[in-house]
Amino acid sequence: MRILFVSRNSSHAKYYRKLVSKLNLDAQLHVTGWPRLGALKHTKHLANFDSNEMLAHHLLRKKARHPALFSLKLVCQVFRGYLKAVETLRFLKFIDLFQAEQPDKVVVWNGKKLPNQTVVCAAECLNIPVMFFENGLVPNTTCLDPKGVNYLSSLPKLPEFYLERELSGVALAAIEQAKNHKNRTSDSAEVALPDHYIFVPFQVPNDTQVVVHSPWIKSMEQLFWQVMQAIDALPQSNLKVVFKEHPNWPKKFTHLHKAHDKAMFANGVKASELIKRAEATITINSTVGLETLQLGGKLITLGNACYALPGMVLPANSQQQLVEQLKEINSWQPNTRLIERFLDYVNGVYAIPQAWRRADKHHIQAIENRLLGCDEFSTQINH
Repeated sequence: MRILFVSRNSSHAKYYRKLVSKLNLDAQLHVTGWPRLGALKHTKHLANFDSNEMLAHHLLRKKARHPALFSLKLVCQVFRGYLKAVETLRFLKFIDLFQAEQPDKVVVWNGKKLPNQTVVCAAECLNIPVMFFENGLVPNTTCLDPKGVNYLSSLPKLPEFYLERELSGVALAAIEQAKNHKNRTSDSAEVALPDHYIFVPFQVPNDTQVVVHSPWIKSMEQLFWQVMQAIDALPQSNLKVVFKEHPNWPKKFTHLHKAHDKAMFANGVKASELIKRAEATITINSTVGLETLQLGGKLITLGNACYALPGMVLPANSQQQLVEQLKEINSWQPNTRLIERFLDYVNGVYAIPQAWRRADKHHIQAIENRLLGCDEFSTQINH
């Protein structure tokens, strides 16, 4: 089997080089670079390249990172035109490359960000299967999926699939991992938490989890105010809301820190501690949501999440539905049997063991088996 890894010259490329050297496969790495003039002969394939959605998503990610600059219409128009030209040439380049290399599979990271999204389009145009890498859903694991990552993953979305499975005991290991996982914290001092509160973790605003998989919450400011308006709509509620900013986002939300008398920020407290002491967690689709399930907490999801199964979470697709779910949170109980079996499957079957930055021989063997389609997960999804 011929495998072609594609990446920018980044930490992912360094990881791919390690895999290429260790895998017992015909594997190569191609580092994305400049267009090929010879690729212009493939213009007939442009009919299969619709860049509108990917350009729109990329502009949203840029606006989240640089709101002042990308709020200017002219800047957006010029940048979009430039980006369209670059990605069109990139698409033609990878049509040319794939036809020359004839890989059996192409491997990229995430697949919903540029430039990898264009690489995926070229592979799909030529009917070449793509495998998608991402950080693992549970700590110290990695995702490698033939369909996509996050909400687009191959994880079955029917509760019956998991309920019919027997426990292997791996779910308990996943729960212990969550309990012992050391969350990154900011430099903020720890604060006294309210007696009754909902925990809401912020996410990285320009991540695909928000840009692509969050239909109605498009910013952390909107997340803040939608939650607080829902809290205000509750009759005679003593609930407060504790927010935590994401440590990977460089900009602070200090303008929200004192914006509502029932809201507070606890950036210096571990997410796991905030989960365990909360009445419930509200998330768009963060991995903090999965950690909440691991720690036995109640969860409300606002976006598309691979773990948002009926019986495991309370979904809220609008502000009014969020109010209704908050009214039900005290009486509602999640299906613990379903949660156990879901975690067992994710940790014991779906996940690649070991985080990609610390790849060992077991990790590399699991990658090889997944690429060959001969592990338990691949066997199940191919039936």
